[in-house]
Amino acid sequence: MVGRKKKGQTKMARLLTSLTAAALIAAGGIGDHLLTSTTVNQSTEAASTSAMVAAGAGASTSQILDAATEHAFAVASPAVVYVNNVGVGSGSGVIYDTTGNIVTNAHVVSNAQSLTVTLSTGKIYPAKLVGTDTRDDLAVIHINVSHLPAAHFASAGTFRVAQMVLAIGNPLGLQQSVTFGLISALDRTV
Repeated sequence: MVGRKKKGQTKMARLLTSLTAAALIAAGGIGDHLLTSTTVNQSTEAASTSAMVAAGAGASTSQILDAATEHAFAVASPAVVYVNNVGVGSGSGVIYDTTGNIVTNAHVVSNAQSLTVTLSTGKIYPAKLVGTDTRDDLAVIHINVSHLPAAHFASAGTFRVAQMVLAIGNPLGLQQSVTFGLISALDRTV
């Protein structure tokens, strides 16, 4: 029994790591970096970790996957923000560092007169545009807030075709939406 539990926990840990790491891939439009967030409300992390451990003891693969997916969302979502280009449009962003730099898409902030950022906590802050790369559709904006739950970047090259990923974001103004899919290919030029 101990061997099975340990093997199940190892499999669940690998699955959790893959889901957590992939959870932010689509959120900020960062195509060549695997993102994970290690900063999360500790009570949320403890609760979701407890649920995964409980699910691992005699649970079906579906239950383990559900628990791992919920945990990945709990860990990754604090680093995902809603970017409002006031009067123009909106989109998603990823907190790049704890000092207020946020990565978003260049088309989200184009022609910006006024930008605001809504954190996963619901707090809203004015933002300023730092720079854009329209060719890669990337932009950096900044809010004057510190101690933010920043995403952490892992080494490129750890993606695998058919790996499950979560997309967390704010499409069409719908804040904190999540969906999932599979990595269909790597190194494609679009």
